[in-house]
Amino acid sequence: MSKPIIAVSFSGIIMKDTPWKKAHEVWFEHYAKKLNKPEIEEYAKKENWFDYVDKVMALAEPELNDSERTIKAREKYFDVICDFGCDNLSLENKEVIEYFYSIKKEFFLGLITTTSLATIQRILKAIKHEDLFDFIECSLLEEKDDKLAVFKRFIEKNEKPILYLGGKRKETIDFCQENNIKFVFANFEKEKTEINSISSVNELKELISKL
Repeated sequence: MSKPIIAVSFSGIIMKDTPWKKAHEVWFEHYAKKLNKPEIEEYAKKENWFDYVDKVMALAEPELNDSERTIKAREKYFDVICDFGCDNLSLENKEVIEYFYSIKKEFFLGLITTTSLATIQRILKAIKHEDLFDFIECSLLEEKDDKLAVFKRFIEKNEKPILYLGGKRKETIDFCQENNIKFVFANFEKEKTEINSISSVNELKELISKL
């Protein structure tokens, strides 16, 4: 590689995380209506709502196997994210994106996300930033929500990023520490709450200037 890689997550960095926060609520509402079971909507309010997805899909698609149900469930989920993300362009983090464009001569930009490739491509097209990333690695529909599988594929295809800006998934933080990848929690929607985090573009610039 002629330039080092800075890799980022998508939700909360390139775009405000509203579509991802709302999508599961719409997902459960859809299946509550489809199955005529209003109680399914209540699953969206549970902290472990993800654990109820398979239960709902077994009711909704009894003729499918587990892998097929996972694919169908995630297709619906990502369709909802697209609806939110493509129709609400004000959710774009413009300052962050503009800064990333400004450093592309010095760094490759990589995207590591459990959102599907089709969804990412649709949103990037909608916000007119299809050329922002040099490398994109997304979750496969049958993988459920496995960030480490995506991260490992990214490294196998490219190389280790010198910095990963992401959310607070413990498994991702641990993976970065184990593989000598600098991890920083990027939270552009709230005040900084931790030492190893940034909450503004100025902090992002300062962080990258020290790499």
